[in-house]
Amino acid sequence: GFVASTVNYSVTVASYGGGNKYYILGIPQNTLELMEGNTYIFDWSSANSHPLRFSTTSNGTHGGGSEYTTGVTVDTSNYKTTIVVASGTPQLYYYCQYHSGMGGTANTPAAVNNTLQVTTTNGGNDNISAATYAAFDDVIFAATGFTFSLSNGDLIATI
Repeated sequence: GFVASTVNYSVTVASYGGGNKYYILGIPQNTLELMEGNTYIFDWSSANSHPLRFSTTSNGTHGGGSEYTTGVTVDTSNYKTTIVVASGTPQLYYYCQYHSGMGGTANTPAAVNNTLQVTTTNGGNDNISAATYAAFDDVIFAATGFTFSLSNGDLIATI
């Protein structure tokens, strides 16, 4: 299943290739993957003269586009831009409100399963007998790169 989460990014600015660029995760103009359903908070307090915005156009308003505001909150007092990525959000680009050429691409892929779901026997009750539990011997389940089995009631996992 999928469980939405909140991801925090610190945004800094430094000169790279002849001009100032946003650095996210230490990478200039980092291409981001903003998964649908998640919330992303961009803290640009260390780059407070470079307000981070989103657009569906590369380089935003500097590239002839407009600011993307769906699900976006900009807190200019605390230097944070928050986006809740809705289902169907288009390809986005992040950019500086005041300066051209600083931003990068923000892909918006559909949510993928990110949690383990377990189906139990006996309705989830922890009261099956040792004999019943042991009867699960030699049952093998597999996923790419991961296998596990039950043997004499013991879980054996191999990665």
